[in-house]
Amino acid sequence: MEFNPNPSAAEFTLNPNAEVFNFNFNAAEFKPAVKSNWIAKSTLFDYIKPSNKQKKGVGNDKKVNEKVFKDPNKMIKAHIVQDGQIVTAKIPKKDLYSGAYEVVPRKISKLKQIIKENRVEEGIAPNQRPLCSEYIPREYVNQVLTQDLDAAIQELLEKLIFYYQRKKAENTKKKVSKRYVKGFKECLKRCKDNSLKLLIMAPNIEKVESEGGLDFMVNELIEECAKNNIRVVFGLNMRSLGAVIINNATLLSVVGIVDYTAAEKLYEKVVKLAERNKKDFQGISFQPTTYYNLTQ
Repeated sequence: MEFNPNPSAAEFTLNPNAEVFNFNFNAAEFKPAVKSNWIAKSTLFDYIKPSNKQKKGVGNDKKVNEKVFKDPNKMIKAHIVQDGQIVTAKIPKKDLYSGAYEVVPRKISKLKQIIKENRVEEGIAPNQRPLCSEYIPREYVNQVLTQDLDAAIQELLEKLIFYYQRKKAENTKKKVSKRYVKGFKECLKRCKDNSLKLLIMAPNIEKVESEGGLDFMVNELIEECAKNNIRVVFGLNMRSLGAVIINNATLLSVVGIVDYTAAEKLYEKVVKLAERNKKDFQGISFQPTTYYNLTQ
């Protein structure tokens, strides 16, 4: 399957006259209708600045900025060589790279191998990740990018995470149904069984045109969503999506919303803003909060 970029796509350009385009932009604090100390994070512009990174607390009794110390003696599963055979055993996390055990490295997935080979061909170190400052939307994006949409996406994800974690804490012995999935493989699986309600995709996914690479995965996922009438929204970026869902050191390309119960208003807000931005993409008009639009 060949990667077919959007034929109507033009070159994206930064809008310096955006009314609220600045690196101190903060979304309004969002608090759900429950008793909790939970507060929404700031937007992607604060994730870009390392000085503004927030450290997560554990539980509702700890503050968001409270430092959490990790236990070096925590036991983790690893594949080690023992008596000439590879076995799975629990070892202290501190001994993973200390040399106390002969640890067998994890097998690299086919997609990661393709990405690393593509980087080597372009003269880039295989383990070098794309910089968050290189925020350039790709040709698969069919909407303009605005700060109000980014803030709405972030609030929706934050609220779904909060309710999922609260339910999981209440039912420790029961399996809690997922509200969202992450990654190409899981999103494509949910898309094919038609259980996906909304797909959120970063507009700056690394360009890998090799067969089976990221461009192939992006094209396949977008086509499958169109076939099943699933909305695709482009917003935030890989760095900020990873920071919202996992942590500040993770890059994430796609997130799929499976269940948005108790967050219907935020879901409708995201859909409404995305539809407006798609119309703006066609050259009808641009909003004051647009920070990337199309050249005329």
